[in-house]
Amino acid sequence: MTDIRKILVVDDSISIRTFLQISLSGLGYRVLEAETAEKGLETALDQKPHAIVLDLGLPDRDGLDLLPDLKASLPSTPVLILTVRNESHYQQLASERGATTYMTKPFQIEDLL
Repeated sequence: MTDIRKILVVDDSISIRTFLQISLSGLGYRVLEAETAEKGLETALDQKPHAIVLDLGLPDRDGLDLLPDLKASLPSTPVLILTVRNESHYQQLASERGATTYMTKPFQIEDLL
């Protein structure tokens, strides 16, 4: 039996989570969802996803502040930032805090893959 790759999507937008759920599930990934930073960290620690897609604008905590906690707990797990913030200083901060890559919304699923 093969190990299904788990991807955690932490985003407060139901439309983004639904889009990624449909797109990634269709490619054979198991998509875990969280709409808050607290739920995202809890799910990450419990499920140990193979990758995390993280929005910066979460309702309970900024994704930039969550990023170090995720990387401290799951240091080898890639974290892709997916956000509307397109200013370069956010990209710099995300990189310094352990993000693997940084993409801005709107985005193409092909680019995310």
